[in-house]
Amino acid sequence: MGTANDSVIIEQSMLEFLNTWPEKPVEIKLDELDKRESSMMFQPLSGTKKTKPYVNGSYYGSFPFAVYVRAANLDTKHKLDARKILNSLDEWFSKKNEKKEFINLPKLSGGNTAIKIEMTSTPSIAARYDNGTDDYQAIFSLSYKHKEEK
Repeated sequence: MGTANDSVIIEQSMLEFLNTWPEKPVEIKLDELDKRESSMMFQPLSGTKKTKPYVNGSYYGSFPFAVYVRAANLDTKHKLDARKILNSLDEWFSKKNEKKEFINLPKLSGGNTAIKIEMTSTPSIAARYDNGTDDYQAIFSLSYKHKEEK
């Protein structure tokens, strides 16, 4: 199995996992924001890659993705609230147990195991629309290990 198959497997797992986030304000959709404000989406990005391959076919990989929040462009408070949502998601990803292990990780299949999720770019405005809404995004990377199944 290669990273192309990993991407499909990981996309499904990540979408389900993101929707378990207890503080999410709305359902998180795949590649789609509602026209109205208070909408969120998960978007897989190109660049899934093997970061450390092994002779036996196992490897470590990274899966980049973005999370978007659509918010009303009414005032500074609404803009800050959108950024706060994305920062709160990063805090959830970053929680560790007493053994310093990340505790909020998706369950992956296909021989893949999530190791950590980290924010690789801070929340920022991605688009502004005439209808009075703004889209904010944060980019994350899921690090995982793949064990070749025999």
